[in-house]
Formats: sequence, structure tokens, C-alpha cells
Amino acid sequence: VNSIMESKGVDPAFDMLIKINTTDPDFRKSCHGVTHDLGVKTYELFSKGREFKFSKKSQYCSFGFYHAFMQSLVHEKGYDAEAARAFCEKAREQLQDSVPDILGACYHGIGHGAIDDDGYAKWKNEKSMTEKVLDFCVSVSSNNSLLYRCSSGIFNVMAIAYSDNRLKVNETNPISFCQSLDNKIYRKACYDEMNTFLARLSRGNLTKAIGFLEKINIDDEKKSATRSLAQVFPTMSMENDFEKIILSCRNVEEKVRLNCFFGFAAGLIETGGPETEYVEGLKFCALNSLKNDERQACFDGILWYLQRLYPSQKIENICTKTDIKFKNY
Repeated sequence: VNSIMESKGVDPAFDMLIKINTTDPDFRKSCHGVTHDLGVKTYELFSKGREFKFSKKSQYCSFGFYHAFMQSLVHEKGYDAEAARAFCEKAREQLQDSVPDILGACYHGIGHGAIDDDGYAKWKNEKSMTEKVLDFCVSVSSNNSLLYRCSSGIFNVMAIAYSDNRLKVNETNPISFCQSLDNKIYRKACYDEMNTFLARLSRGNLTKAIGFLEKINIDDEKKSATRSLAQVFPTMSMENDFEKIILSCRNVEEKVRLNCFFGFAAGLIETGGPETEYVEGLKFCALNSLKNDERQACFDGILWYLQRLYPSQKIENICTKTDIKFKNY
């Protein structure tokens, strides 16, 4: 893929992802990582003067391309807030109509880049890791929505550091650092980005993973964290046992039950292959074993994530692929 990008450009490289996904369904397991690599390589060429053409296909595999591209840009530019902001704004101008969430994904990448890869050895705790880089997010973000997306990139790296044992976690209450944050934007981003770590900590047990969130006292934050946590569970196994997921979601607190269905359905879209993201999600929402409110939450989750990827006309075309009896959802 990288060699195609070097010789022919970004768009043909993304076209190759579609071809690979068509012949190898398991490719979607690693596609996000491949687009990360593609983003790094593209930035290397861009920084050396190669012309960069924005591609509407850059959202493939959960925006991994821009996560890595912006991480490289922030490192290269020495935490130049104006340079990071200017590039994301240019991406928005070029792609907003075809990739609605391009600006948010770009700012999430800035958050990734705010963490110095060489800084692991210097991190004594979560505060020493995040404090100064969160200030960088403040300097680059023009509103609270972008501040959330930028800080989410930082807390995503923190969760990865937990998983890699590069940062010590409070084993009795793994969300304790998030709870300690006074800033509600940071606190929400922290809870939401703990998803991958809590999924691993629970050994893939969705009900147990959501149980870690019971100590969250603010309902809106708990519901958001539940959606985010359930969203990563399709990545735990690409051979999802849908009936097991349904039982798991029904075994959590009633107040977050529907958030569990919403998040899992959104995650099926997030982990879907290029141009076929919707297939598994629609299959899940059509199951006869879902209750009416669970089915509604399921379709809501699908639409929420599709609205990040595609313009309304394309979403309408995808919706035509559902059974007629589900049109009202």
C-alpha cells in the first residue's frame, strides 16, 4: 500500500485497501494500523515537499490515516499550534461535504501527536503525562468540541500506556484518574478513551467491562463512557457472537442498557471494511431477538457513526439496503 502511495498517490493507495478487503475479510482487523502506517509515510513525503491531495477516502478504517499524519506533523513542527490548526482547517475546507467528521478526526490526531513518543520514561503518573499536553490542546482548539477531540487523543495514548504497562493503573479503580479531573471536557474524554484498556482488563467480558464504570456519578458521563466502551468490542473478535452481546448488554445497569446496544452497533460500523462498513451493523440490528427499544438504539448507533463518515445522500443509499420493515427506524 505504501509503495502504491509513493508511486501513484494517496487515492490509489486507498483503492488498494478496498481490493484487499474484498479478497481478505480478515483484513479489517489490521486495516486501522495499515492506514496509520500510510499516514506516517505520506507525511514523510509531504514534509519533503511532495504535493498532498486531500482524499475523501481518508476516513477508511476509522480515520487511522489522519491520526498518524497529524501525530507526525505535530512532532515535526515542534508543537506549533498554528501549523496544526491550519492543516486541519484546510482538511475541513476540502473534505467537509464528503467526510463530515474530518475536522474532529484531525484534532484527535493532534492529541495523539501531543504526546512525545520519547516521553514514556519520564512519565511518573497520569498527571505528569497529560498536564502540559492538555494545555497544548487548549492552545490549538477554538471551541469545546475540538478541545474534547484533541484531549481524547491524549487520553487514548494514556489508555494504551496502561495496556502496555508503561503507566501504572489503580487496579481497584482503573478510572480513578479520570474521576479526579475537575474539567468536565477532560473528564468525559478520559472516561471515553479508557474503552480499549477496560475491554482488555475485563478479558473481553462486556458486562464486566461496563461494571468498571459504575463508580461514575454523573449519568450523562456514564452513558457516554458505556457507548464508547461497547464500541470497541467488535475489535475484540471479528467473529462476533451477537446473541452473547445482547445478553451482555441486558446484564448491565438498566440506565445504560440502550447505550450498550448503541455503542456496539456503532463499533460494527467503525470496524467495517472500506465501503462495506454497514454490512455487519445492519445484520445485527435486524436480529429477531432484539427488543424494540434495543433495535432503535442499534439503528441510532449505526446512523451516528455513518454520519461521521459519509454525506446524507450516501447514508440514504445505505438505508435502502435494510429490510422494508425496518425503514421507520
